[in-house]
Amino acid sequence: MQQVEKPLLQNKYEIITKIKQGGFGVVYYGFDRVFDKPVAIKAIEPALLKETKYVDLFLDEAKNAAKLSHNNIVHIYDLVKNENGQFFIIMEFIEGYDLGRIIQQCRKKQIILPLDLSTYIIKEVCKALEYAHIKRNPITNEPLKLVHQDISPSNLMISLTGQIKLIDFGLAKLRIQKTKSNEITISGKLPYLAPEQINGGVIDRRTDVFSLGVIFYEMITGFRFIDSEDSKEAIQQIKKNKLDITILEKNNIPKSIQNILTKMLHKNPDERYFGANGVYLDLIEFLMSSSHSVDLSDELSDYIKELYKTDNSTIKTSNEFQKTSDNIETILSKKGSVVVNKDGAQNLDSNLKSEKNKKQLQELQSTKKPESATVSAANETNTKKHQDVELEKILTEIEQNFTNDSNVQPISLTGTSIKDRGKEQKTIQPKISQKATQQIPSQVNNSFPGEDEDDLKTVIDVIRLSTRSHQKTVKTILKTTVAFLLFFIALDFIMQFSPVGKSLRNLFYPPAIKISTVPEGANVYLNDKRISGTTPISIPKITPGVYQLTLTHAGFNPLTKSIQVPANGKITIAGEKNSQNEKTFLFRFKSRVELNSSPTGATVYLNNVKYPQRTPTSFEWQAGLPLSIEMEHDGFSKIGGLTLNTLDDSINIKDDPVWFLEMAGGKTKNYNIEGRFKKFIKLKSIPLDVAWFIDGSTTPSGSTKVSNSIVLSIGEHEILFKKQGFNDKLITVNVDENGPENISLIMDRSVHFNAYENFVSDTTEIHANITRYLKNNKLYTINKVTPCDVVLPAVDVIVRLEKDGYENSEISVSAEEKNILVGMEISKVAVEIFVQDALTELPLGNTNIMYLPKDNNQAEQILFGTTDENGKCINSVKFGEYNFIANKTGYFNKELVFNTKNENKILEFKLIIQ
Repeated sequence: MQQVEKPLLQNKYEIITKIKQGGFGVVYYGFDRVFDKPVAIKAIEPALLKETKYVDLFLDEAKNAAKLSHNNIVHIYDLVKNENGQFFIIMEFIEGYDLGRIIQQCRKKQIILPLDLSTYIIKEVCKALEYAHIKRNPITNEPLKLVHQDISPSNLMISLTGQIKLIDFGLAKLRIQKTKSNEITISGKLPYLAPEQINGGVIDRRTDVFSLGVIFYEMITGFRFIDSEDSKEAIQQIKKNKLDITILEKNNIPKSIQNILTKMLHKNPDERYFGANGVYLDLIEFLMSSSHSVDLSDELSDYIKELYKTDNSTIKTSNEFQKTSDNIETILSKKGSVVVNKDGAQNLDSNLKSEKNKKQLQELQSTKKPESATVSAANETNTKKHQDVELEKILTEIEQNFTNDSNVQPISLTGTSIKDRGKEQKTIQPKISQKATQQIPSQVNNSFPGEDEDDLKTVIDVIRLSTRSHQKTVKTILKTTVAFLLFFIALDFIMQFSPVGKSLRNLFYPPAIKISTVPEGANVYLNDKRISGTTPISIPKITPGVYQLTLTHAGFNPLTKSIQVPANGKITIAGEKNSQNEKTFLFRFKSRVELNSSPTGATVYLNNVKYPQRTPTSFEWQAGLPLSIEMEHDGFSKIGGLTLNTLDDSINIKDDPVWFLEMAGGKTKNYNIEGRFKKFIKLKSIPLDVAWFIDGSTTPSGSTKVSNSIVLSIGEHEILFKKQGFNDKLITVNVDENGPENISLIMDRSVHFNAYENFVSDTTEIHANITRYLKNNKLYTINKVTPCDVVLPAVDVIVRLEKDGYENSEISVSAEEKNILVGMEISKVAVEIFVQDALTELPLGNTNIMYLPKDNNQAEQILFGTTDENGKCINSVKFGEYNFIANKTGYFNKELVFNTKNENKILEFKLIIQ
């Protein structure tokens, strides 16, 4: 078998094996030879970048995606271009399974993901989306306006440690392109598209929220939100967008989750959550009330491991897929591309266009049965030939249907055609580094599965059945493999290009000195003369003398030491101690770490040990040693939760908002880390259940439903408090070392007042004056006339109403009342009456005083009183004008008019005798 050296990308990234092929290109499992770590390499389909404008879009998107640094987003390391003009994205490799594969495994076992784990997964994705949606350019501070547009289970990775990672950011603008025929091609997964992606509406962060809701629905019900296999019918379902609540109720989904799903899956984007943060807050509230913790990574890890514990059929080696020809994998990758005309007509690019193909595949699968040991060799040969012919016919027809589609172009690393590459694979086996192959995880094929997994599985199963029928061929391959392995071990013993070969060589031929470094792969020089190989390295023989030992590694400053080699005795290196094995020395490269804080002057703790200098400061840290950083500052809460490993650039941040980290590239790696202190301010609010918005944000920053703590960074902030039924309240808070630690908030509400005359049948408005209200023994002035709305604090108060001719009224208004009707009594005036004889001017006692209101049609007189012996009578009447009548036996009656507005409240009667 011919062996060829696989070309490296930029002499750094080694392509090991194919993981999947999808609508945007091929994804490979690769290896970074410089930093000795696995990576995922995505080769972008050249057909997508056939025009210059798409190349520019792709580069802009890729650069923006590379700026994303979040625990829940797969990190992009590099963007390279080979000599053929094809682009490759180098990104973080996740050892685990994508959510689509996990959902299929659950269906296979007839189970549904637990509700708390499903909620936790969606919650973690919300963190990633919110981070990306609001991300700004760190240089220009302009919003990046990133929208993923392809949120689907296959783009959500679940690691074996229970971490959730969102992949494929940076291809959003390539997902929607206009063709020459004035059609819009949508390269996405149809069941997870939002209505506006089909209808041509505005695509923003709410589009991702909808797609995430579709995934959430599928996880907790076991059913797809769009359940049609016909593309046109599926598009109609997306346009109608009707959520079936009954399925949620049958699955005993809590009402709170039903409400969340209803809001996420609303057809009108304006009725959905404005962003992922709103979903995150509601999911946190649910987990706090229903689960023992909001961090369920350990439980998710255990569940995933148990899910695949007894079923190894889905965990396959990379070589199984390498045995399949590239043209089949290319065919399978293109299913799911949707074309939507402007007039509403739909069209799907389908690689399995004929139902006949599907039936033939199913028949071929069903006809493959375990063969009896008594079957003759002739029959076995005939069966084999028959199956090969049938399989060849099916694959040929599929390939013809695929290649007839002018929009489909294969991805090529070498420039050869699909068929040529299929032939080459039968005779050429790529030679890859032993170290890289040893690190291939068993889950590599599950890390980035095909985008249309059901169809992929159908064809692959046919090929596997055909493979199992050739037992003799398998045995031959095994024998050849064993022979090749023995040959490889012998060659490795001589050439020492793997750790096994080096160990065997050192066992038979002990070296003069062994040098190991962290990280490995360093170049070794003695007096500027390069020693063949890289660390760990064994130097067999060194002439006695004193040498300068220099170690170099990409990304680190060189290490230079003095080494003394005596004629007899131990080799010594200045300042270094050898290990228990006297001939072995270990060196660690160092990276520079710059620390700063806002505000400056913070105390720093490295691995729980107090550092002698305050921020800003810097130090060098040895590679491979974990580094935990904490900071504290007077007047602020201690911040921590950041761990860094300079060996593999792994960064773990528990609280993203308080840390800003930037890794500078170049010849040496430098880490710039800034701790941003925040103040936790306790909120006491009346009423409860208040949400707040910080510095003009339209997304709530918190709610008392979740926590009573408001987290603010250094500086001046405007905080807007909102609650339905109450007036918004805006306050300004200045946060520094001496800033407030508590905020007491009393929100205002509008109360409507009406006033009427008391003790009458109707409630005609009398237009009383509202003059003041009393709160906590403090008077506040008001100048309002009923009917009116008065802004009052959301506590119990006493309100005073006044009106001429009426008694003043004070009424208690509770915190919950919104409408007040006040009855006021007409005030009374005291009138003093004197009666005397007109001739003698002597007082006349026992005289009846009657009165009759002038503005009343009342005919019956009212007794005011009877004079005493001094001719005097005092009583009160209501505000108004009256006719007073003096009546005494033997005298003529006399009538006088009296108005209560008169300053003189004395009325004199002089009666004439009859």
